[in-house]
Amino acid sequence: MPETAVSLGTATYTSISTATVTCSALPFALPVGTDVGSLASNGQYIASGSFVATAAAAGATTVVLNQAPVTAFAASSTLVFTQFPELLVKLNFGQHQYYAATSIA
Repeated sequence: MPETAVSLGTATYTSISTATVTCSALPFALPVGTDVGSLASNGQYIASGSFVATAAAAGATTVVLNQAPVTAFAASSTLVFTQFPELLVKLNFGQHQYYAATSIA
């Protein structure tokens, strides 16, 4: 549910080997979990279905993804790196003793 996307920036795609992408030097650091996509020649965003698996420092020229992209990156395309800072909250309702049904004899 990407509601509040934060674009970290872009880089130019060079090549890929399995799930390791080679690109132009990153002008920013990439944290683990950053979504990776690309721009089509008409400017349309194309989701890759992959995210950054290993943090990359500013100036790095390789980015390790969790899996090979579902949609291949076009030659010399612009890679787009996006973070979605949502928080998933889960309550463990019924896990505490005061929620348990008890009987007093």
